[in-house]
Amino acid sequence: MALSNDSLKRILFISRRLSNSPMPTISEIRHANLLRLIADHGSIQAFADAIDRSHSQVSQLKNRSKHSKTQMPREVGDDFARHVEDRLRLPRGWMDVGASASQRIANTSPEVAHGMSHLSERLQAITPMVWEDLMLDRELPPLFSIDMNDDSMAPRVRVGDRLIFDRKMAASARAGDGVLVRDLSGQHHFRQFRAIRSGMWEAHALNPSYASLGSEQDGLTVVAVLTAVEARWS
Repeated sequence: MALSNDSLKRILFISRRLSNSPMPTISEIRHANLLRLIADHGSIQAFADAIDRSHSQVSQLKNRSKHSKTQMPREVGDDFARHVEDRLRLPRGWMDVGASASQRIANTSPEVAHGMSHLSERLQAITPMVWEDLMLDRELPPLFSIDMNDDSMAPRVRVGDRLIFDRKMAASARAGDGVLVRDLSGQHHFRQFRAIRSGMWEAHALNPSYASLGSEQDGLTVVAVLTAVEARWS
């Protein structure tokens, strides 16, 4: 699937361990859902009335009209998506992974539809968490997400980027993987897995202002392996 540079403002960066099938961006998923909702309501005006928004705003999002200043296409942002879900009493997150997106995209690209189905299934199985949850004495879910809380992996990962982890892959972490590790004090850190020598490895910080951690020195345990980062393309 060829994507224009203008469409890549917000995208899910999928790691090498996930399927290589083309993946639609969050922007494309939300736009497909928006088109379906407009069609279900019969017109732009009817949909705009239902969500208490202006005809012009909905029309601009539908047509992906360019901003006069940035010349970037208008996209369904987080606030608008959550507003639509609240007004129409849709499940939280429906605009991001709704089944209607699969149906609409399937009309133009079977490959993208397959990727969309795979992404939808994974996202529905992901448990959102906060860093404090990691300190609780309980087993983590197989798939979970957490927002980056420091600049230790900048510029590749920034504060606020959403990290998606697979706990089942912890035992098979390998060089280059993003990993969530726990040290002897029980603190958790997101770092890059780097092998040092037989049986030894390092949790490497990409930002030189932060210390890298040693598997033996810091008593590290790999808790989960990174499979995706949800971030802004800017």
